[in-house]
Amino acid sequence: MKKTCPACGKSNIINVSARLAGKRVAFICKGQDCEQRLEVNIPSDATAEQNSRQTVIIPTSQVSYTGGTLSIVINGDKKEYPLRTGTNIVGRQSASSPADISLPVDDKYMSRMHVVITVGMLGSGQYFSLKDYNSKNSTSLNSIALKKGEEIYLVDGDRIKMGETIVTFQKS
Repeated sequence: MKKTCPACGKSNIINVSARLAGKRVAFICKGQDCEQRLEVNIPSDATAEQNSRQTVIIPTSQVSYTGGTLSIVINGDKKEYPLRTGTNIVGRQSASSPADISLPVDDKYMSRMHVVITVGMLGSGQYFSLKDYNSKNSTSLNSIALKKGEEIYLVDGDRIKMGETIVTFQKS
C-alpha cells in the first residue's frame, strides 16, 4: 500500500498485514527533511505483505531485529534500557507505581506510566510500536504529538518525548 506525502511528494510504502487490517495507522514521512505526519486507513481485507526499502511503518531493514533499546542521557551518563517482547510500560521512576522501564528522572510532567512500547512479531521479523498510556501530559514522536489512542510504529533513531524528558529508540 502506498501513501504519498502531500508536503514533499514522497511515495511511502506501507507493509500491510492481517495484524493491521481495519486499523488507522500513523507514521512520519521519511522524505528528506520532511517529517510530515501521515495517516492511512488499512482496508479490513488487507493481508498481503509488500517488500520495499522505502517501507515506513515496518521497514524491511528491521526484519532482522533481535531487540531494541531506549537510551537516555542523565547527568551526562548514557543509560540504555532493553525492550522485551510484548508490552513495555515506560514512565517516571516511582515505588508506588513501577513501570516496566522506570526512568530515574525528576520530571513532574512525565507520568509514572507514560507510554507503552509493544515489541511483536510480524512474519519473520519484529515490529516496535508506541502508544501514549493515557498520560496527563502528551507524548511526542520526533517533535510531533501523538493523538489520543493512536499507535505509531518506531524506526531506529526515533526520539520520544514524555513530559520534558527525551529518550531515543535504537534497534539492537
